[in-house]
Amino acid sequence: MTYPEDINADVSAGPALKVGVCIDFPIVDVHRPFLDGIRLAFDEAYAAGIIDRPARLIVKEAEGLPRGDANAVVRVWQELVDEGCVASIGPMISDNCLAVKEHMDTAAQTKIATLTWAGTDDQYNEYMFGFGNGSLPEEPFLIAESIADRGLKTVGVVFERAAPGYGYAENFADACRREGLEIVHSEGVGQVHRDMGATVANMMTRKPDALAYFGFGLPGVEMNAALSAAGWDPPRYMCAAFILCYVVPQYMTGLKGWIGVDQFDEENTVGAAMLSRFEKRFGYRQDNCVPTLAYDCGQGLALGIGHASTLTPMGVMRGLEKVKALPSATGGPGTRISFGKWNRRAWHGVDYLVMREINDDATGTRLVARFRR
Repeated sequence: MTYPEDINADVSAGPALKVGVCIDFPIVDVHRPFLDGIRLAFDEAYAAGIIDRPARLIVKEAEGLPRGDANAVVRVWQELVDEGCVASIGPMISDNCLAVKEHMDTAAQTKIATLTWAGTDDQYNEYMFGFGNGSLPEEPFLIAESIADRGLKTVGVVFERAAPGYGYAENFADACRREGLEIVHSEGVGQVHRDMGATVANMMTRKPDALAYFGFGLPGVEMNAALSAAGWDPPRYMCAAFILCYVVPQYMTGLKGWIGVDQFDEENTVGAAMLSRFEKRFGYRQDNCVPTLAYDCGQGLALGIGHASTLTPMGVMRGLEKVKALPSATGGPGTRISFGKWNRRAWHGVDYLVMREINDDATGTRLVARFRR
């Protein structure tokens, strides 16, 4: 895929920063707000003097897991390194980030700071920084709290047979023990070839009070169809795969009925102001977490570059360690972005995760819950 030149600032007047963008999700609808969010952050940082030259975004795309090939993602990430990028935003999906981390640790001669949306804690090394679009360890506790607070006692679990699904399921079992919930059935499903009718039938034999789904998200719509065909409408909870309702148009209707983990909160005034500037700049608005996440990656990286003593991969990595208490456009009010030595996880503040559900008219979503106080 080629990207329009207007994603880049005017770099004709002098040197520019080479910033890599590694896109490993084949969802075309999300590319524009994702790139525009990054672009806005870097342009604002340049205008404010945080960085001393404009950024040139070098965009590479590969269809990684779950439907593609992790090696393809590793290959395009390495191309960004070879082209002299000082850092990379992406890859985004846990499976692919783990592959890039393994490549860094075993094969890459040069490493660059890599900012990801992956939710696994296994991704981190010296150069991997996480702007997790969710968290495999923490989302299950928010979901378990939400189920327990509703007075429900038993739950059926569906998880994808892949690293994120297994990680979610393990942490959800811990969360259920803490909340006094009983898991009456747990079933793994494939990421691409699925018989959700059989899975729903298996669940119905155990009659759980609620369902919980963990994975990348593609089976969610198929589960809704199977539930409808079976005439069963239990309360159902989904991990951060819920944000597919923002990035795949048909999923806003297809995921109705699910309550899911999200990172958009209307009460975050930093995010609201950023979205207003985004709309003024680009002529459209999306009230969801895709542009805010992209912007936060961009502003965090720009600040790290500004702190770098040298514009080299190591200099930028060390500069990111100096990013402290940066107000976040993503998550609830008060969420901050901080890094440090041995600290590669961006979000600080309990409400960087929230629960939302799709409105009755399927035109947007509404806030349902935050972590229990």
